[in-house]
Amino acid sequence: MKGCYKIYLAVLVVFSTFNLQAACPAYYGDETVTEAGITYNVLYFANPGEVSPTSGDYGGPTNPITDWNSSDGGMDAINDCGGNVYMRFISCYYNTDNEYGDINFTDRLVNAGLNNVILDGQGAFMENLAAATSFLRVSRRNNWTIRNFTFSGWNANAILLTDMTNTVVENCIFDSNPTQRAVRVDTQDGSALGGSDVTFNNCVFSNNPPVSETPSTGAVEIREDEFPAGNASNLVVTFNDCDFTCNARQGMGGGALWISPTAFPSNAGAYRLHQWWFFCWQFFRNRYR
Repeated sequence: MKGCYKIYLAVLVVFSTFNLQAACPAYYGDETVTEAGITYNVLYFANPGEVSPTSGDYGGPTNPITDWNSSDGGMDAINDCGGNVYMRFISCYYNTDNEYGDINFTDRLVNAGLNNVILDGQGAFMENLAAATSFLRVSRRNNWTIRNFTFSGWNANAILLTDMTNTVVENCIFDSNPTQRAVRVDTQDGSALGGSDVTFNNCVFSNNPPVSETPSTGAVEIREDEFPAGNASNLVVTFNDCDFTCNARQGMGGGALWISPTAFPSNAGAYRLHQWWFFCWQFFRNRYR
């Protein structure tokens, strides 16, 4: 199904830490690109087996970053450079083994200055072969874009976005991810940036069957966690021209979307969840019948 709609939730509170030591890659600043009036410094990421021998400054097209989560890897480079990064993925295929980029990330990136980041897969296929892990977990940042990836096999959120503003996921495919949800968007500390808004443009969510988790959704979970009242703000999620096809669920939830007002729905939470799903069901019925 295709269309454009917005979902508004009230929201709540959590923090994480992320500490790495390496320096910003030397190529940072050598090449720039400007989008929507913002200048980004370009860095390159590739499979290690495709860039031998290397030459030039680290992080450049002939000496790219080749590990996603090590102390001098891709996520560390974004951390150490302090944002304003355009990361270009120049290989066609990556997975969670070391020889294919080690593209798993189990921490959560929360460094205070990491705004204005673009991750451009350029059509890359990202496959998880590991235990519960994610490709990207990031919190309380502004102006991030994730584009042109295919994610498959992820079993702990391919992408987890918390308290993110002006964030876009575009031209991405989430297919055959055996997890509680392929993508999770939530707000745990609404006071940090005054609310969250995430937009999905031209994305496909297909064949995502949660194996055993319940409650669950095959595709996207949108939720607020259980924290004291008074810290809530808006969580806005927008879908433009996205396809949801053959996604499944376990227990309560929905094949395409699970919208939860609490971390783990109690009776009250399930009732509110039911109210949200009644609204969404009416919307789809009236728009697409």
